[in-house]
Amino acid sequence: MTLAPDTPLELLEEVVIAGAPGRHRHSSSCVALPDGELLVWATEATGVYPTRNGVLLQWRSLDGGRTWEPPVAVYAVPDWTAMGLAGLRRTGDTLLGFLGRLRSQAATSMADIFQESATHLARSTDGGRSWSDLGAPLGFEPGLLEVFGPGSPIRTADGLLFSACILPDATAEWYAATFLTDDAVTQLRDLRVVARTPGLQYSDIDLVRRADGALVGVIREDTPPRYGLVGVESLDEGRTWSAPWLLDIRGASHALRVLADGSIAIVYRDREEGRPGLSLAISRDGGRTYTFAGQVHAARGPFLGWPAWADLPDGTLGLVYCTAVVDGESELRFARLRDRSVG
Repeated sequence: MTLAPDTPLELLEEVVIAGAPGRHRHSSSCVALPDGELLVWATEATGVYPTRNGVLLQWRSLDGGRTWEPPVAVYAVPDWTAMGLAGLRRTGDTLLGFLGRLRSQAATSMADIFQESATHLARSTDGGRSWSDLGAPLGFEPGLLEVFGPGSPIRTADGLLFSACILPDATAEWYAATFLTDDAVTQLRDLRVVARTPGLQYSDIDLVRRADGALVGVIREDTPPRYGLVGVESLDEGRTWSAPWLLDIRGASHALRVLADGSIAIVYRDREEGRPGLSLAISRDGGRTYTFAGQVHAARGPFLGWPAWADLPDGTLGLVYCTAVVDGESELRFARLRDRSVG
């Protein structure tokens, strides 16, 4: 890791969770349990993404991410790719797992890749050692509902859970939105558009609650040639959202984190020419602008990311991500960092 000297984050250690040859990993997510254990989900597959053989696996750590137990399979469907949709969440003692399956084909666009898909929800009340049967497919429109935002759900002022998601409309253009649920997540309701513009593809959304109580987010604008990130904010608990503003970041597959001093950190797949990897930027003005602060991981290829933060028992931060796919192989990694802005 090479970070700027004045960045508030410091790398303490990094370990490889999974790295078997001949396989690549993607769509990772992470959650910390009340007893300090960590769970990670990721899809493991062979061949060139998107394949039809991806299996959703789960890894467990009992020591704050220093070592990891062998994986167990959570979800697999023959001739489909099973994905975690960045959807591993916790509400109290219950774990929620938003997961899905997609069938891919030779594709020229995101709409072609996700031609056949479905999203489901599994629950666990024993720390992820067993999961419920999948219910009926979830969604507001036909197709994949990707509950992407690693920083959500966020508790609203009236006690509901507020989750970020991306989904395609009838014309196969993706847009960013939110929905509300209760803790049991028995019903998804109140779909609210965060960013939707004809001709643009909005995906990879993440939201956090800013130090002043406002909601702030970053969304991937996956439209050539810029492939950049945009910012949004809501001052009324997500009922309405600002128009997206362009950030000085060419990136994708990102995760936000509010640090102890109120600054906001973002890790993201870097798309700047000549700088492939997982990069870090810091905002000190509430998410209006971000300053590049170095790289968490320098990569040999462009297809990497799916970062997710976790609070560790010793007060440090965990960061899970997947390395770049090179010759059909990639690793699932865990980094432990210290927030130096803690007083």
